[in-house]
Amino acid sequence: MMHAAAAAQSGDFVKASRRLQAMTPILPGLSSAMPFDAFQLHLLMAETYAVIGEMRAVAVHTESTQRYLELIGYAGIFEDRLATLIAKTPPEAHRARKPDDPPNLTARERDVLALLPSTLSLREVGSELFVSRNTVKTYATNIYRKLGVSSRSAAVTRAKDLGML
Repeated sequence: MMHAAAAAQSGDFVKASRRLQAMTPILPGLSSAMPFDAFQLHLLMAETYAVIGEMRAVAVHTESTQRYLELIGYAGIFEDRLATLIAKTPPEAHRARKPDDPPNLTARERDVLALLPSTLSLREVGSELFVSRNTVKTYATNIYRKLGVSSRSAAVTRAKDLGML
């Protein structure tokens, strides 16, 4: 007999698999001509792959989502969902980068990075960008991970070394 939690998890897996089957045929038809639609589809696919634990697929779709975000510039609450998903994705799921390559930052991550050298608190950075302190904290964590550092000052130094600031 199947345990209730395992049954629920199995149900989530089936739902996620069906969702992916429905979305996959749409993907080739999207392009930079419809960047917001492509952004949303890749985000939904990344979230769905996260449900079934396919973290490499999550990384692939979050990277695609970030590229489309570059085209659209701002995606409101969808950016928060993306930032949360990226923060939960293990670094090893992302493809290898050369150490001297500047990381791909989303537009909002670049906005946060630009304010990191200031004396503003995370709450004040959030006020400047019209987002919550927690959202800024998530972006900062993503920036630190992408830059391979563990502090605000180290992120500023690394970003300057890479010519990002």
